[in-house]
Order: sequence, then structure tokens, then C-alpha cells
Amino acid sequence: MSAVGLSQAAHGAYTVQRVVGGLNQPMFVTQAPGDNTSLYIVERSDAGNQLGRIRQFNMQTQTFNPTPFLDVTGQIVEDGGVLGMAFHPEYQTNGKFYVTTNFNGTNALDEYQVVGGAAQLSRRLLQYQNLNHVYHTINQPFFRPNGNNSELFLTTGDGGTQADEAAFNPALIESPNSVFGKLMRFNLNASFPTPAADPTHAGVDVVALGLRNPYRSGFDRQTGDFYMGDVGFNRAEEVDFIPASHFTNPAAPILDFGWTAREGTAQAGSPHGGPKAPGDIDPIFDYAHGGQTLPHPSPFNGGSITGGYA
Repeated sequence: MSAVGLSQAAHGAYTVQRVVGGLNQPMFVTQAPGDNTSLYIVERSDAGNQLGRIRQFNMQTQTFNPTPFLDVTGQIVEDGGVLGMAFHPEYQTNGKFYVTTNFNGTNALDEYQVVGGAAQLSRRLLQYQNLNHVYHTINQPFFRPNGNNSELFLTTGDGGTQADEAAFNPALIESPNSVFGKLMRFNLNASFPTPAADPTHAGVDVVALGLRNPYRSGFDRQTGDFYMGDVGFNRAEEVDFIPASHFTNPAAPILDFGWTAREGTAQAGSPHGGPKAPGDIDPIFDYAHGGQTLPHPSPFNGGSITGGYA
């Protein structure tokens, strides 16, 4: 894992520094509120290592804690394992954090609490089966900075395959009652005696739909605006934007970013591609895949949009 920073020698130039090695498919790295000495690194499985764990790296001693912060290694295949995590903003007092996993096609959002120095499962907030494969699964949980600490946000993929988007029902992506292809908000003060299976649960609501695989997303910590990268099919990649005011407006409508009809500002290359529907929202940024074109000049051509930072 490497750190990227601005070079002091030349303003605007970037340098890369290796921070830690020996990791297996590191998916996400974060720090706990109030602790600037440790990095928490999410590792997932691959063909040779069926892992599901979060490791704690001490930046002062430059060593890993010999015991994983969380280890839920189980029946994991391909895109499975631990996929994301978020510390509660009040972690220093309540010890809570949230983890997304996919084990053999079952997607889950779990709440853990550190008790006596060990992480224990508190409750499962969401559980559902992917449609056909372990691709485009559950993604990243996160909190809104300087927002309501009882609101946890989560993005989900459309549950489809990598190459055959005809294999699922596109109506699920557009339905506010379906869990697939959504940005959702969870009320942590709500009761979850059994895990929610979709946004019809009283403690869950949909903020946005029409998404394919919003793999990584985040809030601008200064403005509160929201940025979301959505992986395309075969035409384009996109970055979607939601202003901070949308999250504080109780009458705000559900936003629609256009999948399965659209990829970026273009008609999707899938069998369900079509014209832009009234009310659909264009991304603030998109670029074309190699050999593809957009309605506007593409700034460059490239592959999937899998990360970023605001």
C-alpha cells in the first residue's frame, strides 16, 4: 500500500511513498476517529487466499497487530469477503463500526462493537442474495461528515454479471423497493430484530437509484457534497454528484442516475440501452472506454472507475 502526496519540490507534482506491504488485495484503508496512530486495512479473498479480515497497522512501530482487528474468513468466492468498513463517528465512546461482506453470494451489512478489546457482532442491518453471481455486490458504508451520526449510508451494485447485463431484470434497478443499484440511508436508531432485505424496512430509505456498480463513494468533508464513482458496462465510466443540501432536505426526491438505459452521458451498450428519461441526472464527469465515443469529447479513454478521494 502506498501514500500519495504533493511534492514540496514542485507544487502540483505528486510523489508516491510505500507505507506497508505484505497485503492480500487491500480494498480499503481508514483510521478510527480520535486515533491517528493506526491504519485499518480491509483485505479480501482471491483465487489463492480465501480471506475476510481487517488488519490494524501501527504507524509508529511500523508493525501489524498480530491479531486481526476483525476476521470473518468463511466460505468466500471470487469478489467475496470483506468489502468495506466505516467507523461510527462516536467510535471512541461507543466502540461501533460497520462492515460489508459477501460470502458465497450473500451480501450483508453488519454492526460490530469492540468490547473488552475484541470486536463482537451486535446486529445485522441488511442481508440479501445477489441475483446471479458474486459481482456488483454490496459496496461501501459511510457516514456524512458533520451530519447526523445516526445516519449510515450504503451503496449497492445491480447484482448482475460482468459481461451479460441481459441476465437480470432492469426494473429492479429502477424500483425504490429493490435493494439493487442504490444509494441507501439507514437509521441506526431504528430497530432491526431481523435484517432488512430491501428498502421497504422502516429504518431504510433510498436516496438514489439507477446505478450499476457504485464501487467507491464519499463526502467532501468541507462542503458536505457527495461524489460517487459508478462503473460502466462497455461504453463509459462516470462520477455522479449530489449536493449537500439534498441530504438535509426531508422532502428531497429520489434521484435517478439512468442505468440501465445510460452509461455516463451516452446510451448504454447493454441490451437495455436507451434514450435519457425525463428527470434522469447526468454525471458531472464521464469518460469513454477505448474505441467508444460520448455525446461530448471524452477527456481520455480508460477502464473502470474503481476509486477516488474528495
